[in-house]
Amino acid sequence: MGGVPATASVATAAAAATAAIAAVIALARWAKNVAIMSSALADLKELPVDPPQAKRHGRHAVVVGGSIAGLTTARVLLRYFDVVTVLESEELAVVPGGSGSQVHDEASIRATCAPSTRKNIIQFQSNHVVPCLALKVLEALFPGFTGDCMALGARHSHLMHNMDTYLFGVRIPILSRADAMKLGPNLDTVVCSRSVIEGSVRFRLLKDSGYLTSLKDGHECRLHYRPGTAANALIAEKGKVKGVQVFDKISQTSELIEADAVVDASGRSSWGLKWIRTLGINPHVTR
Repeated sequence: MGGVPATASVATAAAAATAAIAAVIALARWAKNVAIMSSALADLKELPVDPPQAKRHGRHAVVVGGSIAGLTTARVLLRYFDVVTVLESEELAVVPGGSGSQVHDEASIRATCAPSTRKNIIQFQSNHVVPCLALKVLEALFPGFTGDCMALGARHSHLMHNMDTYLFGVRIPILSRADAMKLGPNLDTVVCSRSVIEGSVRFRLLKDSGYLTSLKDGHECRLHYRPGTAANALIAEKGKVKGVQVFDKISQTSELIEADAVVDASGRSSWGLKWIRTLGINPHVTR
């Protein structure tokens, strides 16, 4: 009977040793990166959400797209413009019954702000991990965001306690909660569907801006939220954007919305670059 050649055994052992050394080095780098990230998050004790002397840049800004990017952009633009309009192409029923006493039923509004499906968004109900820094920023922009996510079914998680980590195909044992907090004390996050994330951002924006209260009281609100409204083209004059042409799917009417600034946050279905080129402008695109 033939045995395994000695040279083959030595080569196998050498390969195993090399892989083990590489795994140890990778683990050390991983631990170092975790410590750096945790330290960086700890340094962000206060985010400059609303600078006390924010300079006004105009009267009206329009945001095309009412998903997470568009809603967050609208929140920031409220610092710099008197009125911000969010155009959401899908006909989302944000407030149960439209108005009236249900406007103050926050649980119902929070639920309807997180629809079960979205036509143009993939993996809408798949689980997502909110990056730690993103969670901190969202909580600063929308105080109560994390609690709203939890009310809609999200669960708390820690990147080193609840998450599986693999190095070279080998699963690293999950740390205990105590050990995870020692190594990465600022790496808490939430796990939930994109529906929950988007719904919580939408609920907070509509609530904190006074939009929900305006539906009941009829007072003017700085935020105009328009579901079922699609942007069709930019309107420009002498090379400067003056507004956006929209189509209201609910009333089946078209109109021009004048604006000092238009932000395209419509995602992968964006027509923004085509609109700009139609105006004879060749945009400089960076990726």
